[in-house]
Amino acid sequence: MRLKFTALLLALTLMACAKTVRPGALDVADSRAFDALGTAMVTIEALKQECPSGPTSPCPQSKKDAINHIIDAYNVTRQVWLDYRALRLAGKPADAPQLGAAVSKVVMAVAEYRRLIK
Repeated sequence: MRLKFTALLLALTLMACAKTVRPGALDVADSRAFDALGTAMVTIEALKQECPSGPTSPCPQSKKDAINHIIDAYNVTRQVWLDYRALRLAGKPADAPQLGAAVSKVVMAVAEYRRLIK
């Protein structure tokens, strides 16, 4: 499972740094955010399988808290991304650095979890 998680972390990092724009993306920032969110969602689903929630879960609370931190970062990033897209599609200025910072928080949350489980 650790190998799978490491591969997902690497994919998340690489996708966040990609320079190519996906078809249908509005720009590079939109494309990077889409890729990072997709990879983060796969990571979250894998972690939920590995460490189910609930009072009878065998996972320590610190691990559950770290997973919840990843989910919170994902939710914030997704909302920033949706707002960014809405502004861009409306022809209004959008804050690409804010979107990049949100994407970085997801990547960092996953990296923090990785350090926790070592």
